[in-house]
Amino acid sequence: RNNSFKIMLLMILLLSSAEVIKKIEVLTTSCVVIPCSFEYPGVQKSHSQLRGIWYSGNARDKFIYHEDDTKIVENFKGRTKMVGDLGSKNCTLEIVEFKNHDAGPYCFRIEIPGGENFSYKDNCAQPKLHYREKAYEGSPYAITCSVIHTCPSHMPELTWSRGGKEEVTTHYKSIGEGKWEVQSLLTFVPNEHDDDADITCAANFYGGMNSESKMNLRVKRETAVFFCELYHYTTTGFTHLVEALLQE
Repeated sequence: RNNSFKIMLLMILLLSSAEVIKKIEVLTTSCVVIPCSFEYPGVQKSHSQLRGIWYSGNARDKFIYHEDDTKIVENFKGRTKMVGDLGSKNCTLEIVEFKNHDAGPYCFRIEIPGGENFSYKDNCAQPKLHYREKAYEGSPYAITCSVIHTCPSHMPELTWSRGGKEEVTTHYKSIGEGKWEVQSLLTFVPNEHDDDADITCAANFYGGMNSESKMNLRVKRETAVFFCELYHYTTTGFTHLVEALLQE
């Protein structure tokens, strides 16, 4: 029975720009063509002046496509082909006899012999932070960190730069269309030493990928307002002596 898998190709340029389909649903035993184009600064080069390399995830030495066949990892030999013309800035790749363990992510690298090299690599979803702008000394404060992912069997782990287990609550939920969300709630009572502190939420994904987001905490001194009324009791009842507003 054939199964379909999604190749994750979230590729972002480190030194230039690239365009690629981010998700492709593939039928196992079939083939897949991954559309890809790229840019680089300077004068346009011919195909013979460029070397395009596709590799697996963070393993830069694990080539799934290389012009030198001897450098391609064993399980991809004879199954990958650069169908795009590098001279036209097209890095489209074909994979035949697709297998269930071919699910990526994949990264593209362009090399200019005697010149610069550019990498287009996997970029994880960045966590989103939700919080009140104002935090008050001595009053409970909460920050929510969330990230969307596509692998429910290996949930991303969200960690904070501060706070113990008793201050962190984590929830998981499906949001439909093959996507899931992890939410982490950090609650604490800030003090004066927390003012201007950076708080970071890091997302650690299966396979070693990670990303993070941070916020700068501004703690204000709590202003307490008391309405004070003083009474004196006499035989005729309470006598109103004074009322005042007290502020700290």
